[in-house]
Amino acid sequence: MVLLSFMKKKANIQSKFRKENFNFHQYWNLNYTEKYSDGTEKDFKTFIKAKSYAFAKEILIKRLREDDPKLKIKAVHGFMFHKDYHLTCNRKLKLKDWEQIRAAAFPNISNSLFKLEIPRDPNKSNRFNQTDYERIKTIGFKSGKDNWSVKNVKGKVLDLDKRSHMIYKGKWMEWDKDCRDNTKREIIDALISNDNIRQKAAESLKWSRNRLYTLMSRFPEIDWNKEYPPPKPFENARKPDPKVLSRATQKSMKKRMSNGFTPFVLTDEQEEKRKAGREKYCEKLRAQKEVRFKSQIKLIKEALRNNNNKRNKAAKSLGWKMSYLSKIMTKTRHLVDWKTEFPNNNIRKDFLND
Repeated sequence: MVLLSFMKKKANIQSKFRKENFNFHQYWNLNYTEKYSDGTEKDFKTFIKAKSYAFAKEILIKRLREDDPKLKIKAVHGFMFHKDYHLTCNRKLKLKDWEQIRAAAFPNISNSLFKLEIPRDPNKSNRFNQTDYERIKTIGFKSGKDNWSVKNVKGKVLDLDKRSHMIYKGKWMEWDKDCRDNTKREIIDALISNDNIRQKAAESLKWSRNRLYTLMSRFPEIDWNKEYPPPKPFENARKPDPKVLSRATQKSMKKRMSNGFTPFVLTDEQEEKRKAGREKYCEKLRAQKEVRFKSQIKLIKEALRNNNNKRNKAAKSLGWKMSYLSKIMTKTRHLVDWKTEFPNNNIRKDFLND
């Protein structure tokens, strides 16, 4: 088989082909780099048969990783063969060239991937660019006296405790007293008008928050956290409803217990003590309910007498919904016989007789 080296005709044509999904298979000329576990690299060329450029790349990567799962594939780039494709010798593809491409293209019956190694120039770090190792040595920070910071920053840095009456304008110079007092007054006014909230104070001054903190540090005579204390976080935040939290906790615990989790194991004495405490708590709840029911019964009786036993008017006079009144009357049937004491006149007698 004659090995051919191909070249693309026009970049704009190939970029259009790479974005298109065809209805039938096309032949793609893919160039890529293999990086091995020892750090070495090799460049290869291969032919892939696929309906799109993206799918051709995917086929190539999967096939290479079948042979070596640890292999790294880099810089995959390719071109589609078409009727106007030109070779390096500036001639179009002939019938013999197409036969060779079809025979070498993957996938095929033998499941073999045709790979042509392209020798790399030793002066290049990849198959695209040439690395100038001599220039690389001159790039970057140097140590010692040749370091950039030593040459350019030395003498410009001032200790923090000496900056209170100094200002930096290309170099450190004395801060004018009137200008310093005006700046201090602006910061204080902004904090007072914004309830000592630093972010809002900075926005009102059209500064960043970092600039505000920097300038505040230039006034050591003021203890900002004591004289202008920032508000506590979540001071006015709405507290979550404990009932909602308890329901969420019960739901999560039920889910964990259904998966086999045992929350705690009690001895017989502890279990009896727990049951006794539970019964005592339930009795307390029942007593509270009875007290509440008795107070509600008095209100309901008075409302029914004043409204001729009409339930809807009684509920309206109490400021309740009809459903809530019916619920209370149903739960207090063991204390009051509502049907006999307060018969509902809205129900038709012939219906009752039936």
